Amino acid sequence: MDARCAHSGGPLCDGDIEEADGVLQVFCPWHDYDFNLKTGKSSTGLQQQVYEVKSEDGNVYVKHKSELSLQPFGQVKEN
Repeated sequence: MDARCAHSGGPLCDGDIEEADGVLQVFCPWHDYDFNLKTGKSSTGLQQQVYEVKSEDGNVYVKHKSELSLQPFGQVKEN
């Protein structure tokens, strides 16, 4: 899932993850919007981008159309 909230760019990576009725959801710390971790759907009608992932030999692989940064948000340089 993208680390920035589809609502107004809040840091979903800092959000709380909770289980409700067998569904894992992340809650944006800025406005408490909920997003299903598997589908990216929110009860607000928003849709968060999600990505296919796999774990293999202690590594996590993310299927994404572009190269991903391993730098924290504060250290990512804009072009």
